[in-house]
Amino acid sequence: MKTKRGRPRKEAGERKDVDLRIPVTGEQKDRIMEAVSLDGMDMASWARPILLKAAEDRLHRKAK
Repeated sequence: MKTKRGRPRKEAGERKDVDLRIPVTGEQKDRIMEAVSLDGMDMASWARPILLKAAEDRLHRKAK
């Protein structure tokens, strides 16, 4: 019996299919990467919850 190679496919709701590109300076990227490395994560996994929380907070303030 053959086994599939690689990681299993993600469920449709878990797939990330759009990129968010943010221009930054080299110095800004260095600072971000330093913070990312402290948490032992990749940049996208580190930034995603921060950006989503900021967006939710902003939308919540707007709704008031």
